[in-house]
Amino acid sequence: MNRTVRRRRRGFSLVELILSLAIVSALLVATFVALRVCFDSYRSTVEESSTQVVARLVMHRVLAMVRTGEEFGPLPDDPRQVTVFSDEVTFLDDDGREIRVAFDGERGTLTYAVDGGEAHVLLAGVRRTPDGDSTVPPFTLEYESGVRLYRFSMDLTVEADDDLGTAIDAGDGRPLRLVASAMPRSATW
Repeated sequence: MNRTVRRRRRGFSLVELILSLAIVSALLVATFVALRVCFDSYRSTVEESSTQVVARLVMHRVLAMVRTGEEFGPLPDDPRQVTVFSDEVTFLDDDGREIRVAFDGERGTLTYAVDGGEAHVLLAGVRRTPDGDSTVPPFTLEYESGVRLYRFSMDLTVEADDDLGTAIDAGDGRPLRLVASAMPRSATW
């Protein structure tokens, strides 16, 4: 009699199955970690570029107003003093309205107000720029001939934030330092 030996088909053993699951799990974890790093990098880049665009627009707008402005303040306390460091600057625009641009350190904002009215936020996330042990004043006004403004300078730091972040990912962007200087047109003529 012919005995046929049947071969049993073998499946995976338990050890092989656990080993393959461990390898697949390690690959998935590595993929998700790499994907998370890519998303974080993208978000950080978007925050920084968004902050740069908005901050530079605000800076150029303030400088344009200073270039066309007149009758600047605050004035020096001593007539012999030519430089004033301040948290605010006031001036008259082309239409004769009094414009006040101010740094609010408590709220971390740069604001403007027209004719003593309500202050509107120009830029949020603003702070003084650290310089060693002290901080640089946000606005510097250099006068010549008494009350004639020769140069206006601003030096602020803006925290990167596009208002789309969550509490878990806040504070990843690098701060942007804004340094600018302008002369009123009346000083150049």
